Amino acid sequence: MQDSGSLLVDDLIGGHLVEAFSGTDACTESYSCLHLQLETRQIVKVVRESIYRHDPVFREYFLQEMQKIVHFRHRNVLQVCDVGWDEKRDILYYVQEKFDGKSLRQRLADEPQLSREKCLCIVRAVADVLQDAAKAGIPVLYNLSPENIFLTDADDLLMISEPGWSFPPEDERPDVTLRNADFSAPELAEKGIRGSFQTDICSLGTLWLTMLAGESAHNAAGATLQSLNPAVSEPCAELILQMLDPDPEKRPGTPEKFLAELIRLPDALALNDPELRKLAIARIDQTVSEQLGRFSASLQIRRQKEQTRWRLLLAGLGVLAGILLLVLLIAWIQSFRLGSRYERVATELRALQRQTEVQQKVPSAESPQKKTNDDEGSPDEQLF
Repeated sequence: MQDSGSLLVDDLIGGHLVEAFSGTDACTESYSCLHLQLETRQIVKVVRESIYRHDPVFREYFLQEMQKIVHFRHRNVLQVCDVGWDEKRDILYYVQEKFDGKSLRQRLADEPQLSREKCLCIVRAVADVLQDAAKAGIPVLYNLSPENIFLTDADDLLMISEPGWSFPPEDERPDVTLRNADFSAPELAEKGIRGSFQTDICSLGTLWLTMLAGESAHNAAGATLQSLNPAVSEPCAELILQMLDPDPEKRPGTPEKFLAELIRLPDALALNDPELRKLAIARIDQTVSEQLGRFSASLQIRRQKEQTRWRLLLAGLGVLAGILLLVLLIAWIQSFRLGSRYERVATELRALQRQTEVQQKVPSAESPQKKTNDDEGSPDEQLF
């Protein structure tokens, strides 16, 4: 091994006994190990010392990010079982389940150009991983290259072996050093640029191009994909070019959008692939659900408007009823007052009438006596 801190056969690390050296990539060394307690064989990947350089900031960031990977589960991803730091030897490592199968690099060595159907199945599986990883808070799958994709001998299962991790945000080293430069997005060569779904989709586009046209596609300047492989359809070539666009903003923005574009390809619709059929059905269900959701929202808004209209109408009727009751109450009060006044005036008139009658009766009683007295005359008048 070139880096100091590399493991030797029969070394112990994290409860694992090293049995053999398995290989290396841009940022890790792989060892086939035996878990002493579980008695299962796993792969221990040791981070190259030249990457972390005894840097405690990178170490803490790496351990923190890898904890997310440990809890991530997907049928097309080799499970990360453990992550740790051997303080005595200053070794950063993580442990993965072991998988028996050929890497895509080995498959391409035997068959430089894969069939478009097989390429679509691989691309769909990787896109499915990207979608679930984004939902789990894992934004990228670093070092997405043929060395880190494995296929079973029957080609019925694909496994991605490299999890997503990067340099800390304050680290000035470009992320391209963590991956295969031939399959990396061009912007990752710049300082301060960190991975995203757009960088992974660019790597996936390069991978798709390589599977369809072979390794020669990287050096075929000016050649079209269809000239390198006439079996590729025009919509498929356009989607790959969109994935490889130098401007990250022009690439598919989310896993959902990319899967939707993938499902629409004539190549995908012609495949007898249960997973793609499932995705297509899910897409249809999602579209129907969205339409039903919009219809339900529109219906709900319409109902709310109708309810508001009826409430306003009832409120108006209530106000009118209140005004009418108030008018009736005022009219009743006024009529009551007028009735009382009428009774009072009538009483006064009757009293005045009785008084007048009494006054008229008193003179009529006195007049006969006065008349008698007048008839009798005075004594003196009688003498004469």
